Amino acid sequence: EFLSDFGPILVILGMSCVSLLPVFTNLGVEFLQVPAVRQLYNGRDLLLPLFDVPVWARFAAAVPATLLTVLFYLDHLISDRVVNSPRHRMTKGPAYNQVRLVIRE
Repeated sequence: EFLSDFGPILVILGMSCVSLLPVFTNLGVEFLQVPAVRQLYNGRDLLLPLFDVPVWARFAAAVPATLLTVLFYLDHLISDRVVNSPRHRMTKGPAYNQVRLVIRE
């Protein structure tokens, strides 16, 4: 059960550790060079100041945000009704209540 849940992650971590062995480092395979300081291109800030964004862009972003909020709400509501309906005879797994707690908070 554990391997079926975390198998891909364990394989990636395991093979990453194996690639660091001296037998494999002598093959001449180049590794990705990661800079010591992480920053965006040309030193830009990751987050823009909110009031530097034009007003029209703020209102334009509100439209898809509202649609996504309604979509998430309806998706959760419909799936909750289907799972809790006695005529579908669905069994609830152990994580069912945890998911409902996270989504409703």
